[in-house]
Amino acid sequence: MVLVHKHLNLLLGVQEALLVMPDILVTLKKTAARCLLAAVICVWTASCASGPAKDGPIPGASYFDRAIFSESKGRHLAAIEQYTRYLEMNQNSPEYAAPALNNRGTLYWVLGRYDEALQDFDKAVDMQPDSALNYINRGNVYADMGDVERAIEDYNQAITLDPNNGLAYSNRGLAWSSLKRFDQAIPDLDKAIAFGHEGVYKSLMKRGVIRYGTKDYNGAVEDFSRVIKMHPGFTEAYYFRGLAYQQLNEAEKAQTDLQTAMDLQKALEKQ
Repeated sequence: MVLVHKHLNLLLGVQEALLVMPDILVTLKKTAARCLLAAVICVWTASCASGPAKDGPIPGASYFDRAIFSESKGRHLAAIEQYTRYLEMNQNSPEYAAPALNNRGTLYWVLGRYDEALQDFDKAVDMQPDSALNYINRGNVYADMGDVERAIEDYNQAITLDPNNGLAYSNRGLAWSSLKRFDQAIPDLDKAIAFGHEGVYKSLMKRGVIRYGTKDYNGAVEDFSRVIKMHPGFTEAYYFRGLAYQQLNEAEKAQTDLQTAMDLQKALEKQ
């Protein structure tokens, strides 16, 4: 997937690039967040497929299935309504209700309806306090609301429950970076990358931008190069690597990367 920041000006200078850095990081995090719904769907599908036959069919399962289909088509409001109908039939069954609360909460979050998202994730945490995903989801909402300290608390709990959860480390690293505590952000992103979670290239991009912002230009080049190897059409990776090359006085490489970034941007604008 190619991520393009709508307001990225490819002719920005170094200082101006630093100003857009937090916005690009938020874009990356938002995109990663949208992947959480798919993860929950996979868990739901697996658990239903292996559920004990003696329990019989799950009440209102067709509403859950329709909600997943609606979400896949981008019909968020319809999906929310269908999850709500399903939850009305399973509110006293935590093992069935929690996945739907996570999915509906994620949709509320994507729509910017943070209070409703928090209500759903709070309930999911109460129902399944041992699920790292519940805390990650709620932490993401707190982060978007600007309550970064509470977000970090939730990411901490997720990591306590699942010490190998790359997404929790990645999001906590982003939270630390928003507080400009880069000495804590970098180690978290290191772990996220080492654990190789599905969005590892996003963690590399985050770490590369932080390294660039803290003048570790060689480290930034290394991270952006790895992103480009994974996703050759990633405009921002070429752009920031070009800026890093500029700082390293490698003018020819810088020019090549910045030109590539401009060409990719122009091609995308024509689509």
